[in-house]
Amino acid sequence: MRKFTLPQAHWALEEKCPACLKKFETGDVATFVAIGPGDDPERQRLAREGKPYGAVAIIAHWSCVTGENDTLSHP
Repeated sequence: MRKFTLPQAHWALEEKCPACLKKFETGDVATFVAIGPGDDPERQRLAREGKPYGAVAIIAHWSCVTGENDTLSHP
C-alpha cells in the first residue's frame, strides 16, 4: 500500500471513508485498498490463476486501514 496526503482538489473530498464514515478532508492521509478484480472476466481469470491484474480499489484513511497513528483531520 502507498500512503498519500489528500490535496485541496481531489475527488475523494466528496466521499466518506468506508471504515470510519467520516468525510475526507484536505490534508488527510489516505491509501487505496484493493478489493478484487470486479466483474471483468479477464481480470477474474487472472486473479483465479494468481497472476497480476488491475484491481478495483477503494480509498480509505491510512489509520483506518493500518491502525498506525498518522496526521489526520479527524480523531
